[in-house]
Amino acid sequence: MSDPVAVTLRLYGRSRRSYDVDNYFKAVGDLLQGSVLVDDCQIQRLEVQRGEIVKGGAAWITVESWTDPPVSFPGDLGPPA
Repeated sequence: MSDPVAVTLRLYGRSRRSYDVDNYFKAVGDLLQGSVLVDDCQIQRLEVQRGEIVKGGAAWITVESWTDPPVSFPGDLGPPA
């Protein structure tokens, strides 16, 4: 796949021990590159969620086609300066 994508990563910890979700995504991005994606720079939207605790831990990865949503700004403020 070489088009822009949106990736959702749901992490299921193996214990209640705290962990940084951003550290896990780097490994998943590297895994996707060359297997599902040509390059991880194709990722336009990234969502990372914590799931419930499961024995052994797990990760669920969803890769979807991405199209830029229309841009709108509240009121007449326009884009940020």
